[in-house]
Amino acid sequence: MSQPGNSRVNSRLWLFAGIGAVIGAIAGFLMGAPLTIPFLILGFTLGTGLGWILPVADSSAADSAAEDRPGPTDNS
Repeated sequence: MSQPGNSRVNSRLWLFAGIGAVIGAIAGFLMGAPLTIPFLILGFTLGTGLGWILPVADSSAADSAAEDRPGPTDNS
């Protein structure tokens, strides 16, 4: 099991999965009522895969970039 701070399963992944499920359900309903559930499952799976594949922003890189910039009161 991975450490909680380094996990790829986060709220962003669930957001992509949920959006994929909604889009899949709508597409399945438009194609025919019996296809709603299979398309919902397919959309959820594709959304999860997309959320897993896309790179996650590294907060430590953003923090180090912010440290390099001088502040408004820095007169050096």
